[in-house]
Amino acid sequence: MSELARGISKLTAIIKVKTGDDGKMFGSVTSGTIADELKHQFDITLEKRKIHLEHPIKTLGDHDVELRLHGEVNATLKVRVESINPLPQAPEPERGYGGRDRDGGPRTEKRGRRPEGREARPEAKAEKPAARAEKPGKPEKAEAPAKAPAKDQQGKGSKVEKSK
Repeated sequence: MSELARGISKLTAIIKVKTGDDGKMFGSVTSGTIADELKHQFDITLEKRKIHLEHPIKTLGDHDVELRLHGEVNATLKVRVESINPLPQAPEPERGYGGRDRDGGPRTEKRGRRPEGREARPEAKAEKPAARAEKPGKPEKAEAPAKAPAKDQQGKGSKVEKSK
């Protein structure tokens, strides 16, 4: 078993997963997935319960996975999680005069200018109270006559249904 542990410690299992446009994985890599990949890539049959993961792997990149092969024999397997889909490259910012700050760096905030849409808003707010004044009010509800409580005919402790 210790020979197997030394041999596995030198290996790197590569697991291909589907990802979205932003590079985020669909699902996760579990101990069962790792056991299947060990079988396909290296022809090593290992039970998934011997692969110890505290949480399923949900990120791309390199991970170290603990293998508990026997009571006293432990090993570490390197697992590389890669995307099947090519990851999109970050677009390079346009380099122009208008996109620069005073320091020469890229502009990160917009300040000092109000969009044209906000200037028209106070006029719209002034119209709303006038529109509410034109709406007719709700008619007042007529008061329903008070109902007399139902008398208990069956005796003490029985439930009496109230009519609505």
